[in-house]
Amino acid sequence: MKRHIFIIAITLCLMACAKHSEHWNKLAHVESFINESPDSALNVLRDIDTDELTGDEEVARHALLLSMALDKNYIDETDDSLISIAKDYYEDTNDIKNQFLSLYYYGRVLYNRGDYSDAIVVYTTAESLLNEIDDDYLAGLLYTQFGEIYRQVYDHSKSLNAYQSAYKHYSAAGLEHHKAYALHDIGAAYGNLDEFDRAVDNFNIALSLAHDLGDKDLEMICCQNLLMLYDMTYAYEECSDIAEDLTTKFDEKFYSPKCLGSLASYYAASQEFGRAEEYLNRAWEKTADIGDTIDMSFKSANTMKLMGRTDEAMRYFENGVQLQNRELQRALKQPIVSAQKEYFQSQAEFNAYRLKKDRQIYFTIFIIFVLILVVVIMYVSHKIVAKNVEINRYMEAMQSLEQSLFTKSMATDSMAEQISHLFESQFSLIDKLSSTYYETHGAKRDKEAIYNQVHSEIEKLQTNKRYIQQLEDIVNKHKGNVMQLLRESMPEFSEMDHRLLCFIYAGFSAKAISVFTGDSVGNIYMRKSRLKAKIAQSNSENREDILRYIP
Repeated sequence: MKRHIFIIAITLCLMACAKHSEHWNKLAHVESFINESPDSALNVLRDIDTDELTGDEEVARHALLLSMALDKNYIDETDDSLISIAKDYYEDTNDIKNQFLSLYYYGRVLYNRGDYSDAIVVYTTAESLLNEIDDDYLAGLLYTQFGEIYRQVYDHSKSLNAYQSAYKHYSAAGLEHHKAYALHDIGAAYGNLDEFDRAVDNFNIALSLAHDLGDKDLEMICCQNLLMLYDMTYAYEECSDIAEDLTTKFDEKFYSPKCLGSLASYYAASQEFGRAEEYLNRAWEKTADIGDTIDMSFKSANTMKLMGRTDEAMRYFENGVQLQNRELQRALKQPIVSAQKEYFQSQAEFNAYRLKKDRQIYFTIFIIFVLILVVVIMYVSHKIVAKNVEINRYMEAMQSLEQSLFTKSMATDSMAEQISHLFESQFSLIDKLSSTYYETHGAKRDKEAIYNQVHSEIEKLQTNKRYIQQLEDIVNKHKGNVMQLLRESMPEFSEMDHRLLCFIYAGFSAKAISVFTGDSVGNIYMRKSRLKAKIAQSNSENREDILRYIP
């Protein structure tokens, strides 16, 4: 009898070992191809009956691999119950790599559901493990996620730093595809920081890499972002080639709503109003599926403005401001900076993340940093006001125009005096109206009327040929007939090009020129660089004389 019991026991043990071995080997096999074929890995993992898994380690490994497969198949999981199995198991082991991976994918789940403050703490914990695992690919993934979170909460400087760190690690790992995507992310961050030249450079490098790698998806993304950047800076001359590449090389059904909106603006600027309206309608159709109407409201406002439909433009603009304010208020509720500070403070006393029983202490420490949180909220609130109130920014530019009108590098006091007399009466009125705008405490309608007056006076300056001709005569008198030489040597330049260079020769700041021309400051710098390069490359014998006065 005892012998029979012993045999049965041995048989059962062998069966259990065999079953464990079978699933363990299958999980090991999935791990070997999950990066190359995530869809196949997902199918295999879903077919495994979790009730047949034996031991906590096998269950945890399956949970981690399944979480990885879901993420790599672009299935944005928001339920942390699955990945928590892996996280809870590996945090108590010496398996540092799987501990890192479980934290990384746990952070991905938190990010997917918008818990950015919790996600940043989890990623910071994972970052502390990087030195131990020494894996540049995983480090690149982590810093890319840091960049995504900071982008979501409008901290674009930190987002840029994170993307640059990701690029360095991908480069060290020799991952060309990931480098290309990192360059795209860096370009987007520079665009958010209004550093447009750097944004264009990074997008173009990413585009070239994508072409060499045969990555059509990234090529299309880069083209779309270049188009949107040129649209943002009103550089519609640069849009032509990009728009042609997009519409001839790539399927329109993959265009983003923002891209369709930028195409609408481009065609409106090109006086192709029919095509502009078609693309704008398609953009709104796609936006309805996504639910993001902020950017489309601003793009629609710009398109309507270019088409001369000012009332519709104003309605779209006001709607965009309202929606943007709500979004920024939502971002305010994510105390990213405070969360990081709390994490580092708590680490000095205990391992808050690894010990569940200490969560009460963690939240007590959080209360200590309430004052810091209040300061952060006040700072972000200030940024919200500055970002949302477009009219105020415009009026501030007008009010300070007289102080920033001329640079210290103007040719002679006599030239400055003549230019000052030329615009004196006009700017005196603008300055008076701007001061009245800020001093009045009346209704919104009253302020809007003053703003419209200022805008009207600026438009008079922009369109008054007498002012422009007199300014050109003054420049010729004091700077060796440079405008006459320019017109004779570069007849292919447009009147807008000549006018821009005349303002530059006169010593006006980029801020002042933006008021005269209606261009953004970033676009002015881009146009100046382009014109300067064309002059330098020309065969004109007057080339050096023309370039001498361009800073």
